[in-house]
Amino acid sequence: MRRREVLTLVPLSSLAADNWRPAVLSEHQNRTVDQLSERIIPRTETPGASDVKVNRYIDQMLKAGLEQKEREHFLSGLEWLDKYCRAQRVQPFADLDEAGQAAALTAMQNGEAGEEGVRFFRQMKDLTLRGYYTSREGLLQELEYRGNGVYTSYPGCTHPEHQK
Repeated sequence: MRRREVLTLVPLSSLAADNWRPAVLSEHQNRTVDQLSERIIPRTETPGASDVKVNRYIDQMLKAGLEQKEREHFLSGLEWLDKYCRAQRVQPFADLDEAGQAAALTAMQNGEAGEEGVRFFRQMKDLTLRGYYTSREGLLQELEYRGNGVYTSYPGCTHPEHQK
């Protein structure tokens, strides 16, 4: 099942509900995903991943939007991350301070945490970006999408090397 199909199964309003509970993730995993996504897209002058509840999008994708193998990779990646953080810094990822979390992400991104770390970080980053940039805030505030427009004339390319 793909993202468009998942979105038809669950009304977006239910993802925003105050009584929302994860369908696939445990409470600890949900907290980890929330903090991971916020480290990937932090709040600046626009909302961050936590503000748009990317963790809920990821939980929904795990429930009905990913293939079984992808879901298993993601969940085993969360387990791996906590083991890695405990080995490096004595605590699971969600309990680390900001500097510790940043160090773990940097190690995964740079390949210093091994192949499993690289693979999990790529999957987490992909899901975070998809969840964020398909949210209302991601589209309208971050990307400043204004909808389809009608041009009365096409301005063309303004780069000098493309002018004839």
